[in-house]
Amino acid sequence: MSKQELESMILAGNSRFNVDLVANFIGTNEELFKELIELTHRGDKPIAQRASWIMTVVTDKYPWMILPYLNEITDKLPKYSLIHPALARNTLRQLAQIEIPEELMGKLFDCCYNFLIDTKQPVAIRVYSMQVLFNISVKEPELQGELKLILETYLNESSAGFMSRAGKLLKKMNQQSV
Repeated sequence: MSKQELESMILAGNSRFNVDLVANFIGTNEELFKELIELTHRGDKPIAQRASWIMTVVTDKYPWMILPYLNEITDKLPKYSLIHPALARNTLRQLAQIEIPEELMGKLFDCCYNFLIDTKQPVAIRVYSMQVLFNISVKEPELQGELKLILETYLNESSAGFMSRAGKLLKKMNQQSV
């Protein structure tokens, strides 16, 4: 299948049905998944937005599919929210569910930190960033103090979703330090 054919399938509809259809078609086909990632990185709306949604459905079933692209994703992630918030949201959602390689922790920590403190970012981007930061801080406990401070600072001036996730993560951090 060519990239143009995959793009046509993606653009056929912006529905959960179409997303599931394309995701099931891609399955564990690494060549098609690579094409999907390239469409996501291209940054053209609406193809990048829809491709990122399909990426989450594929990697929910097959999390290992995203691993070869982590360096590239990490480099492009800061620009995703400028293209469309769905790109950052979908990518962060996947990053929150996998173990981050040690060599990418610094870059991802900085990027997610910037998303988290930017109150203009959509709540989902901030919440998934918070989770990625927490996951990194579990491996690098010296970062938890900084994360606690940020969460406590924004806790009472944020949405219910933000407060819920922040409260759960603060509770986990407090239990770990006991």
